[in-house]
Amino acid sequence: MLKNVINYLIGTLANLGLGKIRMFSVLYRRTHQLIFRDKKDEVQCEGFTFFTPKGRAGFNIRVGGSFEPMMTRIFKGLARSGMRIIDVGAHVGYYSFLASRIVGPEGKVYAFEPEHENYRCLECGIAENKLTNVTPVNYAVSNINGFADLHINFGSSVTHSLSERNITKKGVRENVGITTLDDYADKNGIRKVDIIKIDTQGFDAKVINGAKNILVENKNIKIFMEFWPDGMKNAGDEPRLFWNFMTGMSFIPYHIGKEDHSPSSITFEYALERCKTDRSNARDTIVLWSRDALNMQEFD
Repeated sequence: MLKNVINYLIGTLANLGLGKIRMFSVLYRRTHQLIFRDKKDEVQCEGFTFFTPKGRAGFNIRVGGSFEPMMTRIFKGLARSGMRIIDVGAHVGYYSFLASRIVGPEGKVYAFEPEHENYRCLECGIAENKLTNVTPVNYAVSNINGFADLHINFGSSVTHSLSERNITKKGVRENVGITTLDDYADKNGIRKVDIIKIDTQGFDAKVINGAKNILVENKNIKIFMEFWPDGMKNAGDEPRLFWNFMTGMSFIPYHIGKEDHSPSSITFEYALERCKTDRSNARDTIVLWSRDALNMQEFD
């Protein structure tokens, strides 16, 4: 009980603006580590054991053990043995673990997660499930290399962002390393990329901007992303220009909505409308980009 009170008080002070002070951020991080030292919530889903940060929401499994059912079904339907898959904003590893099982020993998964508690849970999950083909990367992904402040959302462990304006329940800042996918691929000898999943709370356009070489060199690549127009604007990007860039590179946008509908190709205007209705108050929707025309019957 006392631990919960202390954590609540620190979160409240941070939300009042103290979180902008770096020393307070350090104090918060060390206090939270002390309170929840080596403590994690354990979740069973899709045959895996996941660990989530203790004391924070953010991984909601539906009745029956599913998470984002439609996206999960399509993701598993497109992944194949031997593929190279990049998971940007991996959180505690849900899509990385699904990919690991499908791509097998000949494939590879790169899981990028910048926030220290999520990353700790990601590493624990990889070890617990003995996933030897998953490489965790403790970096944020953007269009530049260097360091930046990751703004921690006290309301949920899945909604941290490099843009403070995209945080609903503002907390502290955590200085994290950032990289582009192109630079990471070059340094690690990665040439073939089959699927990229992106969930970066408004920085998705910047992730794509830093992966232009990958997009050019991999003609059959598929990209799952959270399309959040307001979040993109807060991060300094214009949603329509991003949309035009993707279609200009011959990508077809497919909408992934509720679990009872197959993906369908869409226009920019349709995507904007879906953002108002698909995800409650989130004001975003999931878009799958593919240069190939998809056979909708494959996902029914």
